Amino acid sequence: MYIGDKNLIKKQEQMDLKEQIKKELPLKLRAWFQGQNKWKSLIEIAKHLDINKHTMSDYFNGRNYPKGENLKKLTDLTQLPILIELKQKEFGNIHQKQNIKEQKNDIPPLENANTVYQKLTELNTLLDYFKKGTAKEREVLRQVIPPMQIGYITSLLKALYNEDEFQQWIFFSDYKMKKQ
Repeated sequence: MYIGDKNLIKKQEQMDLKEQIKKELPLKLRAWFQGQNKWKSLIEIAKHLDINKHTMSDYFNGRNYPKGENLKKLTDLTQLPILIELKQKEFGNIHQKQNIKEQKNDIPPLENANTVYQKLTELNTLLDYFKKGTAKEREVLRQVIPPMQIGYITSLLKALYNEDEFQQWIFFSDYKMKKQ
């Protein structure tokens, strides 16, 4: 295989990824928008992120996908895996290299709490699928998510609501959740 062939294959893969993103992103963005309750319209989000409302509409309708600063802003707001992947491809893994203490100091507690609430709401919506589903579908969930991770999250959430219990939990906890 010649170098030119490798470049052509790489360009084709990039084009395929862009087309896949253009198809999937609007569905993910609309699902995210329906699952959140902070903004009533795309115009509000566009104003908040300082993105042109027509550009924002293009993202939500699949006519284009975010790049550059708009990608950073939209990824930081939604935390959608498809945008995180796109951002990592465009900017590298810069954000993964920061440690959690640095991130914690940059984000106000109220914003973090609101993000946790939003994620819990999204999780509840996703878990409804399994709640209403079949035993086989719930078995798939059990196979994908290790029980230790479920235990970790539930015990952490419970401990966060009682400071004494939380301090004990911190003292005994050394488990680190694994990303898929």
